[in-house]
Amino acid sequence: MPAFVVKLNMMKKPLVIGLWSVAFLGLFCLGLCFVGDAVSNNPVGSWEICVADFNKRVKLYASDPTKPVVVGSSYVVFLREIPDMHNLGLISARPAEIDFIVRRYCQPDQRIFYLLTLREWWKMPSPFRHELRGRLLQNIIFARSAMRRITRIPKPKWTSNFVEQSAHVDIDIGYLVRLQKDFPNIVFVLSPTRPLSQSDATERRAAAKERELRVAMSNAGLTAYDLSSVLPSGFFTDYLHLTGPGNKILRSKLTEVAEHPMEMLTSASTLVSPRQPLL
Repeated sequence: MPAFVVKLNMMKKPLVIGLWSVAFLGLFCLGLCFVGDAVSNNPVGSWEICVADFNKRVKLYASDPTKPVVVGSSYVVFLREIPDMHNLGLISARPAEIDFIVRRYCQPDQRIFYLLTLREWWKMPSPFRHELRGRLLQNIIFARSAMRRITRIPKPKWTSNFVEQSAHVDIDIGYLVRLQKDFPNIVFVLSPTRPLSQSDATERRAAAKERELRVAMSNAGLTAYDLSSVLPSGFFTDYLHLTGPGNKILRSKLTEVAEHPMEMLTSASTLVSPRQPLL
């Protein structure tokens, strides 16, 4: 057999392995460019930036874990610094992610304020974004962002109709009950939402869901405080999110709630509303 044929046969196996390696790396990088796009593209910036911001706030919390903690979705993040409290809000947070944050970072006897709305029960495409579990997965996500910039792959447009989604939720507060059982000093705060119009069918349905949530929380005996109707529509940028002045008022309201002893919040009326009755 000619020498070059022998040499070619010897090179065949490493060549095949090399080609497979290149193909796998290419597919892996392409996957990084697309994984998680449904949750990365939101009005406040990339998911990578949101995770980095969350990590910074976790470090601040670790420096003084004795202060009360506020958890929730974007409407908590936008509050930024809250006097004498730690902000562990997460953009587009799902219930499973908030449950994870509470159980991972908070002590069983710690005072926790969980701001929530009907958004907790939206039908999300993924129940949990696993990069929250550690730096390795976060680094993979950051690599995806870098590859997207290099390859100039566009992001899909992020859209959401908050009222429409809230009007069709199926409310199950079981995970709230479990959280209160494991963290008896948790207080569920119904976050402010834009007043809804009774002349619009979708908004009427969403308003009915708001009432259903309050009734369910009260019947379950949850320790809760209702701030859902404390602000007029002029303080909202949409159904869920507040303007700068609105966030300032909400920070003040949260500080007032935190000043109440737990005994008051767990008294006969478990769902307290500053402006309207429970039903």
